Amino acid sequence: MKKLYFLLVLLLPISAFSQDFVFSNDKPCAKTNYTFTATGISSADSLVWTWDDGSTSTTLSSPWEIIHRFTSSGIYDVQLDIYLNGISTSTINKNVTVYDVPNLSIEYDAPGVVCAGQDTTVIIIQPYGMEYSDLTMEIYWGDNITDYIDYSDLSNPIPHLYSKTSCGNSITVGGTVIKDKYLVILSAQNICTEIPELFFRQVDIKSEPNIALTIEEAKFDTTLNAYYLCEPQSITLKNPAADSNNCLSVNSTYWNITDDQGNIIDDCDNCFSSFDADFSIYSSYTINLIQDNICGVSSVQTNLIVKNPPTTYFTTPELVTCFPSNIDFLNQSENTVIKSIWNFTGKEKDSIVMQGIADTSYIFEEEGEYLINLTTYDGYCYGSYDSTVILDHRCLDIYVPNAFTPNSSNPDLNVFKPMAQNLLSYRIDIYNSYGEHLWSSEELDNGIPAEGWDGTFKEQNCPAGTYIWKINAEISQGNFDPVKWDGQVYNNDKRSKAGTFILIR
Repeated sequence: MKKLYFLLVLLLPISAFSQDFVFSNDKPCAKTNYTFTATGISSADSLVWTWDDGSTSTTLSSPWEIIHRFTSSGIYDVQLDIYLNGISTSTINKNVTVYDVPNLSIEYDAPGVVCAGQDTTVIIIQPYGMEYSDLTMEIYWGDNITDYIDYSDLSNPIPHLYSKTSCGNSITVGGTVIKDKYLVILSAQNICTEIPELFFRQVDIKSEPNIALTIEEAKFDTTLNAYYLCEPQSITLKNPAADSNNCLSVNSTYWNITDDQGNIIDDCDNCFSSFDADFSIYSSYTINLIQDNICGVSSVQTNLIVKNPPTTYFTTPELVTCFPSNIDFLNQSENTVIKSIWNFTGKEKDSIVMQGIADTSYIFEEEGEYLINLTTYDGYCYGSYDSTVILDHRCLDIYVPNAFTPNSSNPDLNVFKPMAQNLLSYRIDIYNSYGEHLWSSEELDNGIPAEGWDGTFKEQNCPAGTYIWKINAEISQGNFDPVKWDGQVYNNDKRSKAGTFILIR
């Protein structure tokens, strides 16, 4: 009896022990090998694993471990059958949830045209499978904005409002450059990924026309808040954004120009990128550029002033004068003048800069012909005026005629009288060929010789022939010291204070 009792004990089922199985990760991922281990097995000759994916495996020895890979995500009913001597002694069933890398798709729910700043773009993330444990996502919209997406946002529309058009933007997809699109990138990661999974979508965002207005021929002044020209002229108005408007499908373009009374003086319906406009009078103008497309109307406006530049003019008491001489110049310019610049010799060093409308003077120390220039500025435009001043050496000389005839009807020829000006003192003496003194004079009329010899001596006519003159004189140089006359020029540039002349009868 004792022996039989012992055998009965040996045949007791092993289910009296705590039997189970575990796997190496409590959140297994598809397409990854995992080790499944049976525990609490004290006596068995085989274990049969049924994976619920259409496959089975058998373990024949301890340690009771086996490697299995699920090819897709899902919830699997894994069954473990324990066999001893070919007889199933116990069965263990467990649900194993298998995850996968994010498996998503992006749906782009958009109207026929999406306009920046107007229509909200909607992206729908559609999930597939059991991949969302510990899922983190972010969506980059292509316009430097990124949103972080919560797991609860899946299958819900995710809105985004683009602030500007995709026109002019470029993306590269598979090595191909695609213009005028934004690339939306969904980045998703969970426990089954080492690096994020990326999902892409192209979007096309339109907008109102992108326009601007420039005038290359004119200057812009921030104080005036306007472009300005200094004379009436025709100029080209440009829309520098015209090239970038190509993907915006502009329907129409309209330019108009109004005067300071609001009257349209020029316009154009079909000038897409530029407009040649005529600003023919001094006035203030307003320039309007209007374009429209499916997203709306855009307009830009600027002001232009055709300014009336200063009327520049000056006078001087004498245009021909002696040298050296200090000459006064009277600035008679009109209109607003902020600055006057005088130039007396054509050299910058001889320029004088003065504020407003100002007179000035300049000392000329050498003979010659000088082009005097006055330029006046009103802060924006300028006017200019030129005049010639001649500094003549003859002003410091005495011209002595070489003949005269008392019988002439011309009063300039019927007396012998030297010509000069600016004389401070003067004496002329006339002699015949024998050295006899015939006539003299010291009379001046405002610096000019006042008397001439009539060809007589003691009230008798002198005979025709050669006579001798002698002159001594002192000449004024204005602000400079007077000079002694050094005589008339003869051959070889020699000067003499005496000479001969002929009396003709």
